[in-house]
Amino acid sequence: MRKWIYALVALIVVGLGFGWYQYEYGGQSYYTKITTKGERQVYTANNGDKYIDYQYKLPAYNKAGDKRTVEFNGNKERPLKRNAYLQLKVSRQKGVISWQAVTKGDVPAKATAKLDE
Repeated sequence: MRKWIYALVALIVVGLGFGWYQYEYGGQSYYTKITTKGERQVYTANNGDKYIDYQYKLPAYNKAGDKRTVEFNGNKERPLKRNAYLQLKVSRQKGVISWQAVTKGDVPAKATAKLDE
């Protein structure tokens, strides 16, 4: 009987942990196309070093073609390549939490149609 209780408690803890992880770090995939050079940002660290980044505000579409305006940083010292397609992981709470470059063929058809208008 005691083993069943331990197993049940472990299952509940794992389930709650997975639910928390999905809430904090999960998100829906959206797709966008880089159409601007981004806004150049210069940051100064505590030690005086300067860092350059580019910030983007672009429309993005999910696989169903639903639109959402997203803001994200390129995290590079140069602008992202124009006309490049990106897959964005977008969280309801945190906005864009990650991005990666994809080919046009990897973008769902409904999102491609909206991005190429």
